[in-house]
Amino acid sequence: MIDQPTDKPSDDESIEHLRPILMEMGLISEDDLRLITKTGNITRQDWRKRRTHFPYVRLGNRYYYPIKLARDYIEQRIEKKYPQTEDAIL
Repeated sequence: MIDQPTDKPSDDESIEHLRPILMEMGLISEDDLRLITKTGNITRQDWRKRRTHFPYVRLGNRYYYPIKLARDYIEQRIEKKYPQTEDAIL
């Protein structure tokens, strides 16, 4: 039987036990970013290759993304559809 590539890590590759450490370090895993952005492996590989979108750090054979920089990037991409005025009341 041939192994088929997937976007989901196998049980032995799971990093769930590392999540608290990553959060303390201010990082999210590539799986977390995949869930947030709804993107595939090829898209994220292309982003890293072109050095666009999210800054990352590679540790071993895994990629992690600084939460603050990912948040900043996402906030910069928020569409400003409505003019902001000082008189605006929510």
